[in-house]
Amino acid sequence: MKRHWILILGLAAVLIVCFWLAVCGCGGFALWRVAQALPASGDDLFPSTPPPLDVHPDSPRPNAAERYTARRVAEATLPPRDLPDLAHRLQGLPLPLPTPTPGSPPEREIGDVETFWLHNIQENFHYTTTASLQAKTPHAYWWVEEGFSIQPEDLQASAQVFEEQTYPTDRRFFGSEWSPGIDGDPRIYIFLGDVPGVGGYFSGPDEYPRQVRPYSNQHEMFYINLENARPGNDYFDGILAHEFQHMIHWWMDRDEETWVNEGLSELAGQVNGLDVGSTDLLFTQQPDTQLTGWPDLEDSGPSYGASYLFLAYFFQRYGEEAVRQLVAEPANGTVGFEAVLAEQGAAETSFDALFADWVIANYLDGAGDQGYADLDIPRPEHTAEHRHYPVQATGTVHQYAADYILLEGEGDLIIEFNGSPRVSLLGNKPHSGRYQWWALRGDEGDATLTRAFDLSGVATATLQAWMWYDLEDEYDYAYVAVSTDGGKRWDLLANEHTTTDNPSGNAYGPGLTGLSGGGEEAAWSLETFDLTPYVGGPVLVRFEVVTDESVNHPGLAVDDIAIPQLGYFDDAESGDGGWQAAGWLRVTAQIPQNFIVQVITFGEEPRVRRMSLDADRFGRLTVAGLGREVDRAVLVIAALAPVTTEPAVYEYRVLKH
Repeated sequence: MKRHWILILGLAAVLIVCFWLAVCGCGGFALWRVAQALPASGDDLFPSTPPPLDVHPDSPRPNAAERYTARRVAEATLPPRDLPDLAHRLQGLPLPLPTPTPGSPPEREIGDVETFWLHNIQENFHYTTTASLQAKTPHAYWWVEEGFSIQPEDLQASAQVFEEQTYPTDRRFFGSEWSPGIDGDPRIYIFLGDVPGVGGYFSGPDEYPRQVRPYSNQHEMFYINLENARPGNDYFDGILAHEFQHMIHWWMDRDEETWVNEGLSELAGQVNGLDVGSTDLLFTQQPDTQLTGWPDLEDSGPSYGASYLFLAYFFQRYGEEAVRQLVAEPANGTVGFEAVLAEQGAAETSFDALFADWVIANYLDGAGDQGYADLDIPRPEHTAEHRHYPVQATGTVHQYAADYILLEGEGDLIIEFNGSPRVSLLGNKPHSGRYQWWALRGDEGDATLTRAFDLSGVATATLQAWMWYDLEDEYDYAYVAVSTDGGKRWDLLANEHTTTDNPSGNAYGPGLTGLSGGGEEAAWSLETFDLTPYVGGPVLVRFEVVTDESVNHPGLAVDDIAIPQLGYFDDAESGDGGWQAAGWLRVTAQIPQNFIVQVITFGEEPRVRRMSLDADRFGRLTVAGLGREVDRAVLVIAALAPVTTEPAVYEYRVLKH
């Protein structure tokens, strides 16, 4: 997705949805997963001695190649995209770039009218609109779209909150925006008007000249939807704090993973003492929400809640300085957290350990590290509830998410767990053999896979490659390119599956986007590109994937590359084969799947125990005195695998001792 946007969602909307889910038994809002009901009693389903747990008899322990792939994937870094360089290499834009507003910026006055580009995120198109300057403060211009009327005292009230509270607080916690920035003006631009489908957004492309980003407004700027919130209240002011953090983060660490960036923007509302909305309720209604990924706009409500609560928990445990370090840390995602924890001198620097504590805190909301001192969050929904035993069930859980299973009744219990030891990395298999080339997924990235060929001895040439791609449609693009000057300039090649449509302004020419294969799911497709215009000398051939902000999908995989006229064929099975990879890896289809399984027992005080799992992801734990010393127990199952968004499969069984 092109923007860092904030979802429109107030408490009233959440309560209405909860009511309809309760009354209608349907998930019409598309933000809740309806869990399949599990049998209350297993007496009629299982023999007196149930068979051994076996989630996947065809899924043996991960082999050495899969373990190596997982390590490489966890450690690899996606090169950040350089928009001026891309425009130069792929479109011929001369460097250095011209300055949009040379010299001193004009002094804007109340009543000035200006035309701005806006992005309709729901339908993905850009359009222009006009707005007038209705307030001017030391650090901001406040532009109101024509056709909207705002009470001057309300606008002044929110402008005062921004100047006296939000601006200094966000800068203290998160760092500075680019100032004076692209326009040479220390004031930022705040647009208030019709911003369809979202509460607001910050647009990184506005930080570039229009020669690089055609829809740039060439200001440090964010946009607030007046159809969602009006000036003069905490909710509106909280959106300003949220979007200003995005502006700061773009300058401090623009390729940070979205879930971290969004969590920090939600935290911005909290540290300013403002309304952060009710996304925590959405998350607790759907705790099987992957923390370390980010979905498309329509499914993002629970993800906002998850990222907010995790960053609030991190802030509570490690403080303001750790938050500043996290924003400035070049490493992204979980690796960035581990770097900050090490810098803090924390006793435990593992992200997985912090995550394990967090899923318990979400359920207990107790004292210290087992809860939130400044928040009162709803208890996460149970995936299943049992009172009669034995019971046995199979389930799935997303990576870095948790299932909570309530155990009530009476007796001494034995809990057995067995998880699948492997998980798909992309949701595909190599076209042939064990390996495929894969462009690392991520935001604001530019992954290139390049090889030299000599076409001097042939009259015609054709590049053939099997390609599998799942790319954010019309935002992220894959290109096949050829260079005849050693890589200074590149020609983008077209075939029947490439497109030149460019509603987002992200594309540089003919590219691949959306799903390969033409169906509802990505499938391998033989892609052919004509190299005949380049015969007669040496060339460089490149596969390149460029991603924008906010949302990324599994990406592009390439296998079985051939140029028949040269007798060239490479199936990725025997090393790099001369390909120069920047942000690409040779990967197996599957990687190891790990789990953290914990049991909370509620007696006089809650007690948390970790289940030990063997190499087959099997474990056993006993709960004594259920219904006597122990009122109830909760089985907490979390899956941990890097990068992938494929869910993990598990099975559990609860027996009476």
